[in-house]
Amino acid sequence: WARFFALQNLLGVTDIYGVDNPHNIAFYARPDDGRVMVLQNDWGFAYLASATASIYGKNNIYRILQLPGYRRLYQGHLLDLLGSVYNSTYLTRWARHFSDVTGMYQTGVPGYANARGAAVRSQLAAQIPFTITSNGGSNFLVNTPTVTLVGRAWINVHSIGLAGTTNLLPVTWLDDVRWQAAVPLAAGDNPIQLVAYD
Repeated sequence: WARFFALQNLLGVTDIYGVDNPHNIAFYARPDDGRVMVLQNDWGFAYLASATASIYGKNNIYRILQLPGYRRLYQGHLLDLLGSVYNSTYLTRWARHFSDVTGMYQTGVPGYANARGAAVRSQLAAQIPFTITSNGGSNFLVNTPTVTLVGRAWINVHSIGLAGTTNLLPVTWLDDVRWQAAVPLAAGDNPIQLVAYD
């Protein structure tokens, strides 16, 4: 849901749930597990919101997306979309293609995306470095088969693993910036180097 509303927000869709009207949204309850999926419905009024509009809309979904943890997830999706598919470099080719195919003028979309992207980036959480804060980042002793490390990370960190392995650690986000993860240990010294993945 966070990624869906991130894309909807970047596209500047109006006349949609979460922005102006509580309609034009579809839901699908998966029969195998009962989880409800949100689906795009009637995004015809795209690129109409102000390029400088808030990243948070008016309706209840944005109250949820502003809660600690969800805010981090939502802003992480905004950042990821800006770096992958919602930028003028990526969109220019598609805007030209759809303009040619449909006869509808779409070449202004990359300019809107640049302006919207700059406004969205200015509303994201301040960037912080990835750090381990347990014991102030200094060495310490434990007599257990695992150690729970705590640290801080920005919204671009999606997962954390041990350097030199392909194993990702089970990470719990304590709030928008603080994470904790249980790291397996062996007998003796355990130099621990973590890798943060976006």
